[in-house]
Amino acid sequence: MIQAKVDYSTFKLIHLLNLFRAGISGLPELAGVKLGPHENVLRQMILTGDPGEPQQYAVAGLVLFSLQDGTLFQANGYPKRDVRGGRTSYSMIYLNTEWIVLISEGGAEKARRLAIQRDGALILTGQPWQLHPVHDEMMSRTLGKAPFPSP
Repeated sequence: MIQAKVDYSTFKLIHLLNLFRAGISGLPELAGVKLGPHENVLRQMILTGDPGEPQQYAVAGLVLFSLQDGTLFQANGYPKRDVRGGRTSYSMIYLNTEWIVLISEGGAEKARRLAIQRDGALILTGQPWQLHPVHDEMMSRTLGKAPFPSP
């Protein structure tokens, strides 16, 4: 577990901007990012520099590292949409971390507890990338069994 102190506004807005940019992109790899009415809300938050409250579009991270030697995961991944129990989130892998943005209100209490807080407190948990779903994707691509997925 890593505990950090970051600038709340800057940190959160960077992650919201990454998701927003994926949502408005015309790239086929990003076609699965469908923000719907959240697109305009995110646009306004970004344009006005308003990161919102911590639980509004909560941002949490999971550091990915090697099971063998502890080195950090050195890859980026396209955003993936996840719907569980009627709640939507997007996860994106960059900066050695899976970043999760919770789109829906309520639920996902663990992720919300780990989300960046207004005072800049951020708790990052970790997971070996070999035990993460990204491992199966990488193996499929490496072995030529599947094309790069479109989210």
